[in-house]
Amino acid sequence: MSEKITNAVILAAGMGSRLGEYNQNKPKGLLSIGSLPIIHESIIKLNKVNIKDIILVTGYQDNLYDSYIKDNFDNIRIVKNKDYENTNTLTSLSKARDLINNDFLLLESDLIYDFSALKEIIDYPGSDVVLLSNESGSGDEVYVETHKGRLVNMSKDIAKLSNYPTGEFVGINKISKNLFFEMMKLFDNSKDNKT
Repeated sequence: MSEKITNAVILAAGMGSRLGEYNQNKPKGLLSIGSLPIIHESIIKLNKVNIKDIILVTGYQDNLYDSYIKDNFDNIRIVKNKDYENTNTLTSLSKARDLINNDFLLLESDLIYDFSALKEIIDYPGSDVVLLSNESGSGDEVYVETHKGRLVNMSKDIAKLSNYPTGEFVGINKISKNLFFEMMKLFDNSKDNKT
């Protein structure tokens, strides 16, 4: 049984280059779909499930996040991945390692999701959980293959999976402190820390 989740890490270092001119020269999480930026909506949802301790890992145009968070929230700690152009998700997550002491939710900054997704993953009894959806047809899918409830493989190329995917990666995960420790060991032992 996992401990009660009260922390979250939101990864927001990426450039959003696949959006082309649609990103309006801002980080993806600061784009608005409704009346508020995507990341603002996500933080509201996290607060509704009593996740008040939130770490935001920024990179691309971090100054825009600094200003937005300062003007709108007081419970967000920001850490920066200054080398965001040459590194990836695990490097960004490693920037928050000194602030992570408990199980936590790991989210991407540009997710548009229903509040029930957070309830589902928090209430699920496992300590390390990857939230999946049905096929979305979004064009940016990451397919997930599982076996007996365990993650086996993930790929953007469905042909690289041994079996038909169980679902698509949503970008919301529940990570135990033990798994996080193992992830950081893998990161530290990687050849170039760009795993």
